[in-house]
Amino acid sequence: MIGVRHSSSPLRLRPKLVRSVCGCLVLLMLLPVGLAGQETRQVTLYTPEGSQQRPLSMPMVVDVELPRPTKASISTVTGTGTGTTRLTEVEVVVRDSAGGQSTISYADGMIRDLAADASGNVWVGTSAGLSRFDGWQWTTFTEADGLADDHIHSVAVDGQGQVWAGSLNGLSRFDGQRWTRYRFEERWTREIAIAPNGDMWCTGGNDFLLARFDGQAWWTYDPADMGIIEIEESADDVLVTHIAVDRSGTLWATLEIGKRKIRWLTFNGTQWTSYQFGEPGWLYSPTRMIFPDREGRVFLECGGLCVKDGSAWKIYYNELGIFWNVFEMTEDAAGRLWIVVGSYFGVLEGTTWTGFSWEEFRVARAPVIDSRGDLWIPSYDGLYRWFRSDLPTAIESSSMPGAPRSFHLAQNYPNPFNHATHIGFTLQQPSAVTLQVFNTHGQLVATLVEGTRPAGTYQTAWDGRDAQGQAVSSGVYIVRLDAGGQQATRKMLLMQ
Repeated sequence: MIGVRHSSSPLRLRPKLVRSVCGCLVLLMLLPVGLAGQETRQVTLYTPEGSQQRPLSMPMVVDVELPRPTKASISTVTGTGTGTTRLTEVEVVVRDSAGGQSTISYADGMIRDLAADASGNVWVGTSAGLSRFDGWQWTTFTEADGLADDHIHSVAVDGQGQVWAGSLNGLSRFDGQRWTRYRFEERWTREIAIAPNGDMWCTGGNDFLLARFDGQAWWTYDPADMGIIEIEESADDVLVTHIAVDRSGTLWATLEIGKRKIRWLTFNGTQWTSYQFGEPGWLYSPTRMIFPDREGRVFLECGGLCVKDGSAWKIYYNELGIFWNVFEMTEDAAGRLWIVVGSYFGVLEGTTWTGFSWEEFRVARAPVIDSRGDLWIPSYDGLYRWFRSDLPTAIESSSMPGAPRSFHLAQNYPNPFNHATHIGFTLQQPSAVTLQVFNTHGQLVATLVEGTRPAGTYQTAWDGRDAQGQAVSSGVYIVRLDAGGQQATRKMLLMQ
């Protein structure tokens, strides 16, 4: 059963992510339907030539029934291996930053990846350099400033606020003052993932599949190190193409064998596991997407949707006879899931989808939410910025249009953290708000938010410092939200 609602206000969306994505199976049967009377929304489009405002068409809001997961076989192979230390084979070059070049927009090249740091900067990796936007000004860094080279493939920010850029000939790290460049002799495919403990993982090439940097030593891993070499014995071409690290610190990787065969790998620090879904020989996945959410689940595109929730797997295939796959996912502070699925891009939560035809944004890579709550969308047309105030807001479609469904304090993310963490909360009605951090003795450490706020969803950051600006010690801290006579708390773990 599919219901399309027409309303002058967007809908309140509910946080049930596993069921959410499954509801999109029916969307490929729909034509976009506009919402009568909804006010026109706008986004900012940045191109190398500058920026412009662009109106959006009316989104569709759809209620969907949820298909049941389809049972399918899952085969696993496990192995152990510690990798190989490579201290002497890495060329390391350190240089002071030349400061970059101020420009009117990002570097004039194809957008490859995005990242946002806790200070409000958005980093844009392109085929012509790495650009930073601080909310007001663009600055572009190139090889002349210290990058390994200008052809950026991936961007990530670690727990210390350092920016990592993977490029055609190596990795670059920026600590705000200096660039450090790392190069192996082999060429890399340069996907990057940062673990909660600060380890940096990247994909390799030629004689190793993965590399890990623990802050002092480099470790590389080939199939023999993983203890699963039997998988690759008949393959001529083996690569790791996508990587991600979940909340527990487990590495997830997409292993591509030949041109069309896919397996997924995990590494928990001691054991490697290889997963294959479906019958033996059916290994193909068109997008190879991996997305760990904040609650610990991991979503994989496996010719359907494979979801690992704790020790349980759920596998959803398209029961409508239409091929379906998820291309990209990201999650906002309210726990809403923004996805590119089939021919659509939008936000999904519960059984409600608010979205647009893919042609509206022509999304090229996974969107990013910055510390202000703005949504950044890399596109084949340029870079879209969708301000939080104009995003489809999480509201109730009942007797209180425009009011959020409930008072809520989200779990901070990342958690544990060692530099900065994000904290989201939702107000059902205008309220006097205080958001404060306490230690385990009940002593006030910092006040993050204080004052009256209208109803809505908010996000702020804590940088691990007290009210005097001093860095606090490692340990458990309590964040407490007081608003409208209600109170909620969450535990946070700071690891310096």
